Amino acid sequence: MLKILGVIVQVTLGFDPATLKLMYTMAIIAIILLLIPIIVKIVNSFIRRIIPFRDQSLMIKIQQYSKIVVVLAMLMFALSQLGLETTILAVIVALAAFSIILAFRDIILNLGGEYYIKTYQPFKIGDLVDIGGCKGRVVDIGSLATTIETTENERVVIPNSFIARNYVINKRPCFLSIPISVDNNKSINDLIKLQEELANKLQKHLTDKPILEINGKTCNINLKFKENADLNLAKNIINEITKPYLAPTT
Repeated sequence: MLKILGVIVQVTLGFDPATLKLMYTMAIIAIILLLIPIIVKIVNSFIRRIIPFRDQSLMIKIQQYSKIVVVLAMLMFALSQLGLETTILAVIVALAAFSIILAFRDIILNLGGEYYIKTYQPFKIGDLVDIGGCKGRVVDIGSLATTIETTENERVVIPNSFIARNYVINKRPCFLSIPISVDNNKSINDLIKLQEELANKLQKHLTDKPILEINGKTCNINLKFKENADLNLAKNIINEITKPYLAPTT
């Protein structure tokens, strides 16, 4: 497009080829300089996508360094249009980019660790975990680190990159839902009594009181077991308690 415009200018205004070439080069440089803020804006938008809003200070730092690299790269391209030697500038840009990657190496690794946590979900907030020998309850999962609270009420901040490289043992409580067919002769009061019996007999095994969900003739017994509960023993107790409440088999 610019070449066609150059031919038209040469014909109509009578510019010599050297002047026309200079004008063409200056137009290219002007376009490059105008593109700098647009490209910086695109890069900043990409950075905002991968870094959460709560890490605002970190995001601003990365955006500032990225802007420097973009400006240097675009200036190098602009100077190359003038036929100037850009080898030194190219080395400077490469070193700047390498320095940024090196400076933010741990941050990049931690962001990769966050991706691992979100993808594989080895734990969630509230879970009791053992991460590389550090035991506690997860209280926060950030973009750079995960915070756990130990039994001594100490808060330990673990980099996400460490989590991605080490074993994770999740001691999440076990949830169990047992559907039973209830005898038609049993009333709501009978089911309340069943709930109380389960709560008393399974007190050592449960973290919360049993929840009963009634759906027609079926009653779902929802139980939340402790970490070291004996599930087989608990099931035997449940079977024994629920026998009088079951609908007769035909």
